Amino acid sequence: RHFPSEAAEWLLLDALDRRGEDLRVAALGSLGWWVPVHPTPVLARLKEARLDRSPAVMTAAQAALARLGERHALRWLRQQLLGEVADPVHRAIQLIGEEGVLLLWPDLDALTDAEDCDIALHAREALELLRENLSFSPASR
Repeated sequence: RHFPSEAAEWLLLDALDRRGEDLRVAALGSLGWWVPVHPTPVLARLKEARLDRSPAVMTAAQAALARLGERHALRWLRQQLLGEVADPVHRAIQLIGEEGVLLLWPDLDALTDAEDCDIALHAREALELLRENLSFSPASR
């Protein structure tokens, strides 16, 4: 995630061909943190993974696409945030915070004033997580 290279990109794309769901989710979680060296195959594989049967793989692919600014993925997450049922909203907030979807920072910020205190608090916690991840430097860990 923090060491972009062509070799890492090909390794992650290769991992998407494996059978293990955990391995595919981990590979997807490592994509989208930098502008792809080879955008065409990376975006094609992410869009393909978005249609996977596994909800975990599908969600990880959506998060990677959202990190890259893909409009469909960003719209999907925004719709989750606007839901009237609290559970999907909390899942979306958690996903955005954990997966570092910085482009949705303003959407999370708007939720900090939500009428539902739990949602407002969760949005604040996710913003803090995003902020902490912005200050990451490989030498500091």
